[in-house]
Amino acid sequence: QDPMPLWQQLAREAATRGDDEAHRSVLRAIEGHHSAARRYPQVVSAYWTAIERRPEDTFLYDDLLRFLARHNMHDEQQRVYQRALSRFQGRGWPQRYARWLTRRQGAAAHRALTRRLLGELAPSELASYLGDTVSYSWRDPSDDASRFFLEVYREALRRHPGEIRFARRLYEFYGRNPTRFAAERRALQVAYAPYDRSMRDTLYNQLATEGDLDATVGRIAEGDSLAARLLAAEYLVRRAEHRRARDSLGTLVEGLPGHLGLGLRLANLEVSLGRRAKGRRDVRRLLGRYPVDRGLLTRAGELAIEQGDLEGAQRVWDRIPEARRGDPQAY
Repeated sequence: QDPMPLWQQLAREAATRGDDEAHRSVLRAIEGHHSAARRYPQVVSAYWTAIERRPEDTFLYDDLLRFLARHNMHDEQQRVYQRALSRFQGRGWPQRYARWLTRRQGAAAHRALTRRLLGELAPSELASYLGDTVSYSWRDPSDDASRFFLEVYREALRRHPGEIRFARRLYEFYGRNPTRFAAERRALQVAYAPYDRSMRDTLYNQLATEGDLDATVGRIAEGDSLAARLLAAEYLVRRAEHRRARDSLGTLVEGLPGHLGLGLRLANLEVSLGRRAKGRRDVRRLLGRYPVDRGLLTRAGELAIEQGDLEGAQRVWDRIPEARRGDPQAY
């Protein structure tokens, strides 16, 4: 007796009640049944029917891709990747598709996909995707890989100037070719020094060597932008004028009470001035807005310990694994 009608009914019932594991188990049985008779198109059809029923079940896409790869059905693989890209957010599927494209169709196809994704992915997702799939040549800044790296990172930074990972990767590249890209590197330092300690410290050291530190920082700090005012406050910290720096950062935090970086910087300044209780209150206030930020939870526990509150530290730190489920570093 043909088992297919029963299996198809079981698959429909499992999908209707949302039992993804049972649904996939039936599909694997259908796959084995058709594969034994080399009826591969029927297997593909069964998987697509299942995906239409349960389009959010990523394991169905994985199982179908596994089957297609085993039987070298490349056009159908591309169709699955494209469907997954349109369905799921995040960096996972773009990265997998980029690797598959590179293997199957070469670098040109990967670059075409990357150019397309520049306008489709959210800034944080795009930064992760580019970080994993686009690199430059360490030896030759003018080869194809380096030129493509510059093209996409400059465009990404133009589109999303607030995503500092784009600036950091460009800064790293410029630093490996300091003579050729001296002007571009300095421009990045000035623009992002308020937000990146490495860029800021390098800028300060270079300007000090050139004898132009106070004048340059003074010119930048005359601006009314957040970056200019933050750079001025950080410069006061560098000069060990902590009270003036605290007052300056305090004014910024009043205008931007939900800014995590500014708030934590101010809290740490309070602690450095001996006002641990005030710094701890500031961190608690930030935790009200960012309850699952691991760095903030870590700092809150440290401040509790500095005040002798071991139970308070334990209560805060016990939240870290819960806030970062699946991350072994949390433990």
